[in-house]
Amino acid sequence: MTHQSTRGFLIAATLGLAATVAQAQNVINSNTTIHNSLCVGSDCANSESYGFDTIRLKENNLRIHFDDTSAAAGGFADQDWRIEVNSSANGGDEYFRVIDATANRDIFTLEANAPSNSLVVSSQGNIGSGTANPATDIHSVSGDTPTLRLEQDGSSGFGAQTWDVAGNETNFFIRDVTNGSALPFRIRPGASSNSLFIDDDGDISMGAAAPEGKLHTKGDGVQLAYFESGDGGPVQVRFRTDSENRRFLAVNNANEVKSQLIFLDDRINFTGETDSGANLWLSVGPDGIVSQGPTCNPGPCDAVFDPEVFEVPDIEARAAQMWAQKHLPAIGPTKPHAPINLTEKMGGVIHELEVAHIYIAEQHETIKEMGSNIETLKARVIHLEDRLSD
Repeated sequence: MTHQSTRGFLIAATLGLAATVAQAQNVINSNTTIHNSLCVGSDCANSESYGFDTIRLKENNLRIHFDDTSAAAGGFADQDWRIEVNSSANGGDEYFRVIDATANRDIFTLEANAPSNSLVVSSQGNIGSGTANPATDIHSVSGDTPTLRLEQDGSSGFGAQTWDVAGNETNFFIRDVTNGSALPFRIRPGASSNSLFIDDDGDISMGAAAPEGKLHTKGDGVQLAYFESGDGGPVQVRFRTDSENRRFLAVNNANEVKSQLIFLDDRINFTGETDSGANLWLSVGPDGIVSQGPTCNPGPCDAVFDPEVFEVPDIEARAAQMWAQKHLPAIGPTKPHAPINLTEKMGGVIHELEVAHIYIAEQHETIKEMGSNIETLKARVIHLEDRLSD
Protein backbone atom coordinates (compact mmCIF):
# COMPACT_ATOMS: atom_id res chain seq x y z
CA MET A 1 0.00 0.00 0.00
CA THR A 2 1.42 3.41 -1.00
CA HIS A 3 1.71 6.38 1.32
CA GLN A 4 -1.15 8.14 -0.42
CA SER A 5 -3.43 5.11 -0.30
CA THR A 6 -2.60 4.69 3.42
CA ARG A 7 -3.63 8.26 4.05
CA GLY A 8 -6.78 7.65 2.06
CA PHE A 9 -7.55 4.54 4.13
CA LEU A 10 -7.20 6.50 7.38
CA ILE A 11 -9.32 9.33 6.08
CA ALA A 12 -11.98 6.93 4.85
CA ALA A 13 -12.02 5.20 8.21
CA THR A 14 -12.49 8.53 9.90
CA LEU A 15 -15.26 9.46 7.53
CA GLY A 16 -16.93 6.13 8.09
CA LEU A 17 -16.88 6.68 11.86
CA ALA A 18 -18.15 10.20 11.44
CA ALA A 19 -21.06 8.87 9.35
CA THR A 20 -22.39 6.85 12.28
CA VAL A 21 -23.97 9.88 13.94
CA ALA A 22 -27.73 9.72 14.30
CA GLN A 23 -28.54 12.04 11.40
CA ALA A 24 -25.71 11.71 8.87
CA GLN A 25 -26.07 14.30 6.13
CA ASN A 26 -23.80 12.55 3.66
CA VAL A 27 -23.46 8.81 3.16
CA ILE A 28 -20.68 7.48 0.94
CA ASN A 29 -21.09 3.84 0.00
CA SER A 30 -17.89 3.44 -1.98
CA ASN A 31 -14.18 3.54 -1.35
CA THR A 32 -12.96 7.10 -1.00
CA THR A 33 -9.49 8.49 -1.50
CA ILE A 34 -8.50 11.97 -0.41
CA HIS A 35 -5.14 13.04 -1.75
CA ASN A 36 -4.76 15.99 0.58
CA SER A 37 -5.60 16.66 4.22
CA LEU A 38 -8.87 16.28 6.06
CA CYS A 39 -10.43 18.41 8.80
CA VAL A 40 -13.35 17.10 10.83
CA GLY A 41 -15.27 19.20 13.34
CA SER A 42 -17.56 22.15 13.66
CA ASP A 43 -14.71 24.64 13.83
CA CYS A 44 -12.95 23.62 10.60
CA ALA A 45 -12.43 26.66 8.38
CA ASN A 46 -13.35 26.73 4.67
CA SER A 47 -9.73 27.46 3.91
CA GLU A 48 -8.04 25.42 6.66
CA SER A 49 -4.26 25.68 6.81
CA TYR A 50 -3.09 22.13 7.50
CA GLY A 51 0.65 22.51 7.62
CA PHE A 52 1.91 18.91 7.83
CA ASP A 53 -1.30 17.56 9.39
CA THR A 54 -3.00 14.82 7.40
CA ILE A 55 -6.12 14.55 9.59
CA ARG A 56 -7.29 17.27 11.93
CA LEU A 57 -10.12 17.16 14.47
CA LYS A 58 -11.25 20.66 15.34
CA GLU A 59 -14.02 21.58 17.76
CA ASN A 60 -14.65 21.99 21.49
CA ASN A 61 -15.31 18.27 22.17
CA LEU A 62 -12.70 16.05 20.56
CA ARG A 63 -13.54 12.34 20.63
CA ILE A 64 -12.84 9.34 18.41
CA HIS A 65 -15.08 6.34 19.09
CA PHE A 66 -14.30 2.77 17.99
CA ASP A 67 -17.65 0.91 17.90
CA ASP A 68 -17.05 -2.80 17.20
CA THR A 69 -20.35 -4.26 15.97
CA SER A 70 -19.12 -7.87 15.94
CA ALA A 71 -21.57 -10.46 17.26
CA ALA A 72 -20.41 -11.25 20.76
CA ALA A 73 -22.66 -14.31 20.84
CA GLY A 74 -20.58 -15.82 18.09
CA GLY A 75 -17.40 -15.53 20.13
CA PHE A 76 -16.07 -12.44 18.35
CA ALA A 77 -14.42 -9.59 20.23
CA ASP A 78 -16.80 -6.60 20.39
CA GLN A 79 -15.32 -4.26 23.01
CA ASP A 80 -15.73 -0.55 22.19
CA TRP A 81 -12.98 2.04 22.72
CA ARG A 82 -12.73 5.80 22.69
CA ILE A 83 -9.93 8.34 22.40
CA GLU A 84 -10.81 11.46 24.36
CA VAL A 85 -8.96 14.78 24.40
CA ASN A 86 -9.65 17.15 27.32
CA SER A 87 -12.65 17.35 29.59
CA SER A 88 -15.87 18.82 28.19
CA ALA A 89 -16.69 20.44 31.54
CA ASN A 90 -15.99 24.09 32.25
CA GLY A 91 -12.65 24.26 34.09
CA GLY A 92 -12.04 20.57 33.43
CA ASP A 93 -8.70 18.83 33.06
CA GLU A 94 -6.42 18.92 30.04
CA TYR A 95 -5.42 15.44 28.87
CA PHE A 96 -5.19 12.79 26.17
CA ARG A 97 -7.02 9.64 27.23
CA VAL A 98 -7.82 6.12 26.02
CA ILE A 99 -11.11 4.83 27.40
CA ASP A 100 -12.61 1.34 27.53
CA ALA A 101 -15.99 2.58 26.34
CA THR A 102 -17.83 -0.68 27.00
CA ALA A 103 -16.66 -0.88 30.63
CA ASN A 104 -16.54 2.93 30.98
CA ARG A 105 -13.01 2.87 32.40
CA ASP A 106 -10.16 5.31 31.86
CA ILE A 107 -7.30 3.02 30.83
CA PHE A 108 -4.53 5.41 29.80
CA THR A 109 -4.12 9.14 30.46
CA LEU A 110 -1.49 11.70 29.48
CA GLU A 111 -1.93 15.03 31.25
CA ALA A 112 -1.14 18.29 29.50
CA ASN A 113 2.27 19.88 30.10
CA ALA A 114 3.84 16.60 31.16
CA PRO A 115 7.64 16.87 30.80
CA SER A 116 9.48 15.53 27.78
CA ASN A 117 10.15 11.78 27.78
CA SER A 118 7.56 11.15 30.48
CA LEU A 119 7.07 7.72 28.92
CA VAL A 120 9.44 6.20 26.36
CA VAL A 121 9.51 2.66 24.97
CA SER A 122 12.78 1.96 23.19
CA SER A 123 13.31 -0.33 20.21
CA GLN A 124 14.63 -2.95 22.67
CA GLY A 125 11.40 -2.82 24.68
CA ASN A 126 12.98 -0.85 27.55
CA ILE A 127 10.62 1.57 29.29
CA GLY A 128 11.89 4.99 30.27
CA SER A 129 10.43 7.62 32.57
CA GLY A 130 12.21 10.94 32.28
CA THR A 131 14.78 9.64 29.78
CA ALA A 132 14.81 9.26 26.01
CA ASN A 133 17.29 6.39 26.19
CA PRO A 134 16.19 3.81 28.78
CA ALA A 135 19.18 1.56 29.49
CA THR A 136 17.35 -1.19 31.40
CA ASP A 137 13.93 -2.85 31.33
CA ILE A 138 12.57 0.02 33.44
CA HIS A 139 14.66 3.19 33.72
CA SER A 140 13.53 6.19 35.80
CA VAL A 141 15.37 9.53 35.74
CA SER A 142 14.61 12.46 38.06
CA GLY A 143 16.53 15.46 39.32
CA ASP A 144 15.68 14.60 42.93
CA THR A 145 15.01 11.15 44.44
CA PRO A 146 13.42 8.99 41.71
CA THR A 147 10.72 7.00 43.47
CA LEU A 148 8.44 4.01 42.93
CA ARG A 149 5.26 4.07 45.04
CA LEU A 150 3.32 0.91 45.98
CA GLU A 151 -0.10 1.85 47.38
CA GLN A 152 -2.76 -0.52 48.69
CA ASP A 153 -5.85 1.70 48.79
CA GLY A 154 -8.25 -0.54 50.70
CA SER A 155 -10.59 -1.07 47.73
CA SER A 156 -10.29 -4.87 48.02
CA GLY A 157 -11.12 -4.97 51.71
CA PHE A 158 -7.55 -4.99 52.99
CA GLY A 159 -6.08 -2.22 55.14
CA ALA A 160 -4.58 0.76 53.36
CA GLN A 161 -0.76 0.77 53.22
CA THR A 162 1.70 2.74 51.12
CA TRP A 163 5.39 2.03 50.50
CA ASP A 164 7.97 4.01 48.56
CA VAL A 165 11.11 2.54 47.00
CA ALA A 166 13.50 5.37 46.22
CA GLY A 167 17.11 6.43 45.99
CA ASN A 168 19.25 9.56 46.00
CA GLU A 169 22.79 10.71 46.81
CA THR A 170 22.22 9.93 50.50
CA ASN A 171 20.85 6.40 50.35
CA PHE A 172 18.64 3.83 48.68
CA PHE A 173 15.66 3.28 50.95
CA ILE A 174 12.23 1.81 51.51
CA ARG A 175 9.84 4.31 53.09
CA ASP A 176 6.78 3.32 55.13
CA VAL A 177 4.61 6.24 54.05
CA THR A 178 1.58 5.12 56.06
CA ASN A 179 3.48 5.01 59.34
CA GLY A 180 5.12 8.38 59.58
CA SER A 181 7.37 7.89 56.51
CA ALA A 182 9.76 5.76 58.57
CA LEU A 183 12.77 4.33 56.70
CA PRO A 184 13.05 0.69 57.85
CA PHE A 185 15.58 -0.23 55.15
CA ARG A 186 18.48 1.89 53.84
CA ILE A 187 21.68 1.32 51.86
CA ARG A 188 24.36 4.00 51.74
CA PRO A 189 26.15 4.69 48.43
CA GLY A 190 29.50 2.94 48.34
CA ALA A 191 28.41 -0.02 50.46
CA SER A 192 30.69 -3.00 49.79
CA SER A 193 29.64 -6.11 47.89
CA ASN A 194 27.79 -8.72 49.94
CA SER A 195 26.99 -6.21 52.68
CA LEU A 196 23.80 -8.23 53.03
CA PHE A 197 23.62 -11.64 51.36
CA ILE A 198 20.73 -14.14 51.54
CA ASP A 199 21.62 -17.59 50.24
CA ASP A 200 19.20 -19.96 48.49
CA ASP A 201 18.83 -21.97 51.71
CA GLY A 202 17.85 -18.91 53.75
CA ASP A 203 21.26 -18.38 55.37
CA ILE A 204 22.15 -14.71 55.84
CA SER A 205 25.60 -13.17 55.79
CA MET A 206 27.03 -9.70 56.23
CA GLY A 207 30.27 -9.37 54.28
CA ALA A 208 30.45 -12.96 53.01
CA ALA A 209 29.21 -14.37 49.69
CA ALA A 210 28.76 -17.88 51.09
CA PRO A 211 27.27 -17.86 54.62
CA GLU A 212 28.30 -20.87 56.67
CA GLY A 213 25.37 -20.68 59.10
CA LYS A 214 21.99 -19.06 59.58
CA LEU A 215 23.82 -15.81 60.36
CA HIS A 216 27.42 -15.21 59.26
CA THR A 217 29.33 -11.96 59.78
CA LYS A 218 32.67 -11.23 58.15
CA GLY A 219 34.80 -8.11 58.18
CA ASP A 220 38.24 -6.66 58.64
CA GLY A 221 37.46 -4.91 61.94
CA VAL A 222 37.38 -6.43 65.41
CA GLN A 223 33.82 -5.27 66.10
CA LEU A 224 31.73 -7.58 63.93
CA ALA A 225 28.49 -6.99 65.82
CA TYR A 226 27.21 -4.04 67.84
CA PHE A 227 23.96 -3.98 69.78
CA GLU A 228 22.50 -0.74 71.12
CA SER A 229 19.25 0.24 72.83
CA GLY A 230 17.78 3.39 71.34
CA ASP A 231 15.69 4.19 74.44
CA GLY A 232 18.17 3.16 77.12
CA GLY A 233 16.26 -0.04 77.86
CA PRO A 234 17.50 -3.63 77.91
CA VAL A 235 19.66 -4.88 75.06
CA GLN A 236 18.94 -8.53 74.44
CA VAL A 237 20.37 -11.16 72.11
CA ARG A 238 18.55 -14.47 72.46
CA PHE A 239 19.90 -17.86 71.46
CA ARG A 240 17.26 -20.56 71.67
CA THR A 241 16.78 -24.14 70.52
CA ASP A 242 13.41 -25.72 69.81
CA SER A 243 13.21 -26.91 73.43
CA GLU A 244 11.47 -24.62 75.90
CA ASN A 245 14.09 -25.23 78.59
CA ARG A 246 17.14 -24.55 76.41
CA ARG A 247 17.28 -20.76 76.31
CA PHE A 248 20.31 -18.51 76.49
CA LEU A 249 20.33 -14.74 76.56
CA ALA A 250 22.82 -11.89 76.50
CA VAL A 251 21.20 -8.87 78.17
CA ASN A 252 21.92 -5.96 80.51
CA ASN A 253 19.19 -6.91 82.96
CA ALA A 254 17.36 -10.09 83.93
CA ASN A 255 13.85 -10.81 82.70
CA GLU A 256 12.58 -14.37 83.13
CA VAL A 257 15.56 -16.05 81.53
CA LYS A 258 17.36 -19.31 82.16
CA SER A 259 20.81 -17.80 81.91
CA GLN A 260 22.32 -14.48 80.93
CA LEU A 261 25.64 -12.90 80.11
CA ILE A 262 25.80 -9.34 81.40
CA PHE A 263 28.29 -6.66 80.33
CA LEU A 264 27.85 -3.87 82.86
CA ASP A 265 30.31 -1.00 83.35
CA ASP A 266 33.75 -2.57 83.84
CA ARG A 267 32.39 -5.97 84.84
CA ILE A 268 31.30 -9.06 82.98
CA ASN A 269 28.58 -10.89 84.86
CA PHE A 270 27.26 -14.35 84.15
CA THR A 271 24.12 -15.65 85.77
CA GLY A 272 22.32 -18.90 85.24
CA GLU A 273 20.39 -21.68 86.89
CA THR A 274 21.77 -24.93 88.26
CA ASP A 275 19.83 -28.18 88.00
CA SER A 276 18.27 -27.49 91.39
CA GLY A 277 16.99 -24.12 90.24
CA ALA A 278 19.35 -22.12 92.47
CA ASN A 279 21.00 -19.11 90.91
CA LEU A 280 24.68 -18.79 90.01
CA TRP A 281 26.17 -15.33 89.53
CA LEU A 282 29.74 -14.50 88.53
CA SER A 283 31.29 -11.07 88.12
CA VAL A 284 34.67 -10.57 86.45
CA GLY A 285 36.14 -7.15 87.11
CA PRO A 286 38.88 -5.22 88.92
CA ASP A 287 37.93 -7.00 92.16
CA GLY A 288 38.59 -10.37 90.55
CA ILE A 289 36.02 -13.12 90.02
CA VAL A 290 33.07 -12.75 92.39
CA SER A 291 30.38 -15.40 92.73
CA GLN A 292 26.97 -15.39 94.29
CA GLY A 293 24.74 -18.41 94.68
CA PRO A 294 25.22 -22.04 95.77
CA THR A 295 29.02 -21.77 95.91
CA CYS A 296 29.12 -23.58 99.29
CA ASN A 297 27.38 -26.81 98.40
CA PRO A 298 28.00 -29.16 100.08
CA GLY A 299 28.43 -26.97 103.13
CA PRO A 300 27.96 -25.49 105.58
CA CYS A 301 31.24 -23.63 105.04
CA ASP A 302 31.52 -20.82 107.62
CA ALA A 303 28.93 -22.52 109.78
CA VAL A 304 31.52 -25.18 110.70
CA PHE A 305 32.78 -22.66 113.27
CA ASP A 306 29.41 -22.68 115.03
CA PRO A 307 29.19 -25.79 117.30
CA GLU A 308 25.42 -25.39 117.50
CA VAL A 309 25.15 -25.76 113.71
CA PHE A 310 27.92 -28.15 112.80
CA GLU A 311 29.67 -30.94 114.71
CA VAL A 312 33.22 -31.32 113.49
CA PRO A 313 33.83 -35.02 112.80
CA ASP A 314 36.57 -36.86 114.64
CA ILE A 315 39.84 -36.44 112.76
CA GLU A 316 40.60 -40.14 112.84
CA ALA A 317 37.15 -41.00 111.52
CA ARG A 318 37.51 -38.31 108.87
CA ALA A 319 40.90 -39.67 107.84
CA ALA A 320 39.54 -43.21 107.68
CA GLN A 321 36.68 -42.01 105.46
CA MET A 322 39.12 -40.12 103.22
CA TRP A 323 41.38 -43.13 102.70
CA ALA A 324 38.44 -45.46 102.18
CA GLN A 325 36.73 -43.24 99.57
CA LYS A 326 40.04 -42.08 98.05
CA HIS A 327 38.89 -38.46 97.95
CA LEU A 328 38.03 -35.70 100.38
CA PRO A 329 34.44 -36.33 101.49
CA ALA A 330 33.08 -32.82 100.85
CA ILE A 331 34.81 -32.43 97.46
CA GLY A 332 33.78 -35.72 95.98
CA PRO A 333 35.55 -37.77 93.31
CA THR A 334 37.46 -36.04 90.51
CA LYS A 335 37.83 -38.51 87.68
CA PRO A 336 40.31 -38.14 84.80
CA HIS A 337 38.90 -36.66 81.56
CA ALA A 338 35.54 -36.02 83.26
CA PRO A 339 33.83 -32.60 83.44
CA ILE A 340 34.26 -30.69 86.69
CA ASN A 341 31.44 -28.85 88.41
CA LEU A 342 33.37 -25.82 89.61
CA THR A 343 30.54 -24.64 91.83
CA GLU A 344 30.32 -27.89 93.74
CA LYS A 345 34.12 -28.30 93.84
CA MET A 346 34.64 -24.78 95.15
CA GLY A 347 32.04 -25.26 97.89
CA GLY A 348 33.62 -28.57 98.83
CA VAL A 349 37.14 -27.10 98.87
CA ILE A 350 36.03 -24.26 101.15
CA HIS A 351 34.29 -26.72 103.46
CA GLU A 352 37.25 -29.09 103.61
CA LEU A 353 39.66 -26.19 104.08
CA GLU A 354 37.70 -24.78 107.01
CA VAL A 355 37.37 -28.22 108.62
CA ALA A 356 41.10 -28.74 108.07
CA HIS A 357 41.84 -25.42 109.78
CA ILE A 358 39.74 -26.53 112.75
CA TYR A 359 41.86 -29.67 112.89
CA ILE A 360 45.00 -27.54 112.59
CA ALA A 361 43.81 -25.27 115.38
CA GLU A 362 43.03 -28.31 117.55
CA GLN A 363 46.41 -29.83 116.77
CA HIS A 364 48.05 -26.49 117.52
CA GLU A 365 46.44 -26.41 120.95
CA THR A 366 47.53 -30.00 121.52
CA ILE A 367 51.05 -29.15 120.47
CA LYS A 368 51.09 -26.11 122.77
CA GLU A 369 49.86 -28.24 125.63
CA MET A 370 52.49 -30.85 124.84
CA GLY A 371 55.16 -28.15 124.71
CA SER A 372 54.07 -26.84 128.08
CA ASN A 373 54.16 -30.34 129.48
CA ILE A 374 57.61 -30.87 128.05
CA GLU A 375 58.84 -27.67 129.66
CA THR A 376 57.40 -28.81 132.97
CA LEU A 377 59.06 -32.19 132.59
CA LYS A 378 62.35 -30.54 131.68
CA ALA A 379 62.19 -28.41 134.82
CA ARG A 380 61.46 -31.44 136.97
CA VAL A 381 64.32 -33.39 135.38
CA ILE A 382 66.69 -30.52 136.05
CA HIS A 383 65.46 -30.33 139.63
CA LEU A 384 65.99 -34.05 140.09
CA GLU A 385 69.47 -33.89 138.57
CA ASP A 386 70.37 -31.07 140.95
CA ARG A 387 69.24 -33.03 143.98
CA LEU A 388 71.08 -36.15 142.84
CA SER A 389 74.24 -34.16 142.35
CA ASP A 390 74.15 -32.88 145.97
